Amino acid sequence: MKRIFILILMILFQEVSISQIVNGRFSTSVYSFEKFDTIGISSSYWRAFQTFQLDVTKERYSLHSLIQGNANFSGDVDEISNIKFYNLYFKIKKIFNVADFNLGRQYIFGGIANGLIDGAAIKLSLYDNKLILKSFGGAIVNKELKPEITKSLRNNYLLGFHLIGSPVNDLSLSVSYMNRHRERLQYNTIRPDTLGFVYNQLIGYPSSAEQFISGDVDYNFLNYGRLYARYDYDINMVQTSRLQFGTKVLVTNQIALIGEYIRRTPRLYFNSIFYVFQSNNTEEVEGGIEFSYKPNMKFYAKFANVQYSGDKANRYTIGMSTEYGSLFYAGSNGYAGELSSVSAQIFYPLLERRIIPTISVSRSSYKLTKNSDRYESFTGVFGAAVNLIKNISFDAQIHWLNNKVYKDDLRFLFKASYFFSQKLNIL
Repeated sequence: MKRIFILILMILFQEVSISQIVNGRFSTSVYSFEKFDTIGISSSYWRAFQTFQLDVTKERYSLHSLIQGNANFSGDVDEISNIKFYNLYFKIKKIFNVADFNLGRQYIFGGIANGLIDGAAIKLSLYDNKLILKSFGGAIVNKELKPEITKSLRNNYLLGFHLIGSPVNDLSLSVSYMNRHRERLQYNTIRPDTLGFVYNQLIGYPSSAEQFISGDVDYNFLNYGRLYARYDYDINMVQTSRLQFGTKVLVTNQIALIGEYIRRTPRLYFNSIFYVFQSNNTEEVEGGIEFSYKPNMKFYAKFANVQYSGDKANRYTIGMSTEYGSLFYAGSNGYAGELSSVSAQIFYPLLERRIIPTISVSRSSYKLTKNSDRYESFTGVFGAAVNLIKNISFDAQIHWLNNKVYKDDLRFLFKASYFFSQKLNIL
């Protein structure tokens, strides 16, 4: 299958090898952390990542790729170095001025459906983009993201569609459908027969299945606010999966009231072991207020109540955001545990945004259950993004963590990126 995958890529690349515009990005990252246990013994770990993104375009034709390689320099960490293909697909735009076609490894955003596939997708734009239809289908990509197509398409696939309509200005209606199957691994085990003799038996299960249909409405009331509604239906389980209503009302130019209601059913695979057990819905109601003091300064406060089967939990947030950072307090109590957290982030651009230092700190206090002990957690991030040279950027960060699991945890990240855009004159 790997040879077939490579052959397809060679054919597609042949079509765009005379392209005139090439956009790309190379990034090299080094990630390290040193961990201290309670007896003062430390261990250091080093990992490196190389990311390669290349887009080649010729008029209506283009080839897109995003590939990442990683290496582990710490022998005591059980991790295999490999190369991952996040996307690699061929695209044709404006077929008969209405259609875009993608073929290859690509990420699907289709309403209720999302995921990475090796397959095809087509997008039709009609009536001046007031009606858009997306349809897609293909094999689910292997977990290692290797350049291989699944050997069992029958049990590993994702297909569906997403229809979006805008009959009037500021109103969006959409319907989406998804059918997804994932193959479950088989295994051998020993079983006794009726006489007590044991034998090897292959245990296999049907593929895990999901099938949903979803609809949503999004309407902006000019300068008065926004209304949103969504409904998801689980076809296999024959039940409502999600019901959601949300609104934002502008009381004045500076004050807005927000509200949201969500009813969720646990999302389970139809033929998994879990779907035979009884599951209960959760209902969540949230309300809040936003105050825009200046265009780049906003204050907000939110409160939510979550109802479980026989129990409940509360969640609340208050904070502010500005052009140079944010500060907020978040808390929760009840069935979901108790949490009290304060977080702050500061960033200040220098030299016309060529250097952007950042500082983030957070302190949390939490209890997993009502009668459990209370634990403390501290985190800090210190870093800077530097772009003094055209097309070259650097990013460095230091992460510090202290909690009940890690007495003292220090991590370091460095990333260097090179961007380029070249117009070729091959034709």
